[in-house]
Amino acid sequence: MNCTAIRAEDGRRITLPQPVGLELKCTCSSPARQATLTFGIETPLPLLAQLQIEQYARRTPLFSGAIDEQVFSCGQSGPRVMLSARSLGGALLDYEALPASYNQPDLQAIFLLHAAPYGLSSVRGEGRCPGVYQVGKGQSEWEVLTDFCAYVCGWQPGRMRATYFQMSNMVESVILL
Repeated sequence: MNCTAIRAEDGRRITLPQPVGLELKCTCSSPARQATLTFGIETPLPLLAQLQIEQYARRTPLFSGAIDEQVFSCGQSGPRVMLSARSLGGALLDYEALPASYNQPDLQAIFLLHAAPYGLSSVRGEGRCPGVYQVGKGQSEWEVLTDFCAYVCGWQPGRMRATYFQMSNMVESVILL
């Protein structure tokens, strides 16, 4: 597995050492993925902004996201650096949509206005509201997308399946939720 990060101060990409612990979480009901890595290193890392995790052999991306938390600690098990990051889809949960009224919007229009600006790249399906679709004050961008899909398209958006990966000392176990 390759772990790389973007330094916050200058945007340079750095290669991280192999983690001693890695936890990746993904659920069907949320656009956000969570990654928590632990490194057994002697010195703190520079302040990091972004994280990417790839498989060795195929260079397949396993995770990409913004680092929320970075902690250096010295305990009985020695010095550790912990990184916690969330994928770009997490912004859909964090940001409030602006109240709006759309005249006969289709799924693509709602997706382009409320999901694409936060890093989601595509949506499958069709649906068009026969009248005016209201986005209320206080709704998150994710709530706008899920409500539109539920009421207009007749289904809930989500990932194809939920997975939970946990690696500790590089032994992998996979649990399907």
